[in-house]
Amino acid sequence: NIYLFSATLPAHLLSWAKSYFKGAFLIDVRKEIKLNINHHLIFTSGDKEERLFKLLKVLNPFLSFIFVSRNADIEPLYLKMLEKGYQVGRLSSKQTLRERKTIINNVNELKYQYLISSDLGSRGLDFEAISDIIHYDFPYRLEYYYHRSGRTGRMLQEGNVYLFFEDRLNRK
Repeated sequence: NIYLFSATLPAHLLSWAKSYFKGAFLIDVRKEIKLNINHHLIFTSGDKEERLFKLLKVLNPFLSFIFVSRNADIEPLYLKMLEKGYQVGRLSSKQTLRERKTIINNVNELKYQYLISSDLGSRGLDFEAISDIIHYDFPYRLEYYYHRSGRTGRMLQEGNVYLFFEDRLNRK
């Protein structure tokens, strides 16, 4: 048997699966699964790092994922957080498979309070203890917002999602 799981399944992928795997069928559990997530939209301006560190001063998450949209942004933010004394790890497609497995094990062993990740960490990984999601960058596509945010609020636990919003059109 072959099983395909997805939090979002585009129609073209479902039709492909049905034609490629004869007898394929869809089990839709969206109505049965309720995530317990509080969404926080933070209107802000100024330096991205500064606004993140202001938020981190008031949070004390069990485990927080900080999502960036570009791999190039992971390392500088990681180094700055290390410098400030945060227990932080990083997850990127630029890492070797062995490095990523070590990071995932470290997350499961609660060696970090924060994990900075590209969208690589938003799909296909299941961590029980993520209490907070921070969108350091606005996701490129709405679908990524769902996947990132869906890392928290699982298994009857409450989760918080923070999204920074800067209105660049109405700047003075």
